[in-house]
Amino acid sequence: MQTSLARRQRHRRGAAGRPRGGNTARGVAIALPIVFFSLLLLFGALGFLGVVTAYAFYSYGLGDPKELLANIDFEEQTIVYDRTGQIELARLGDLRRELVTYDEITPELIDATTAIEDKDFWENPGFDLGGFVAATIDTLQGRPRGGSTITQQ
Repeated sequence: MQTSLARRQRHRRGAAGRPRGGNTARGVAIALPIVFFSLLLLFGALGFLGVVTAYAFYSYGLGDPKELLANIDFEEQTIVYDRTGQIELARLGDLRRELVTYDEITPELIDATTAIEDKDFWENPGFDLGGFVAATIDTLQGRPRGGSTITQQ
């Protein structure tokens, strides 16, 4: 009996020396990160839901991309040749286009196009933040211009 009585008294003396608010501070220190993490998850889920909803809204009614690309009709001039098929006699039509494959395009034309359209095309990862910010500032100052890369277009 005496051992348990002494043990209880020691326990009471030890509890009296400790501050009572320690459990509250510990609870707040544990609960605060859990609340912030839960809010972060909630906002992330709401953002994801918003993106999916916007995609569904704007893509509603669009055709199948493979079918649309396969059915593109490029208007070209009609070329009239002589009987041998070697000498060109006339070109009929307003547009001056000739379809070529990618292999038929010279590397110089590819380099010239990328140099004019997006000077950092071969170095940027597909998004040029500096160009985007500069275009935004120019647009706000009344000089609108594009800031997207070839990849973004």
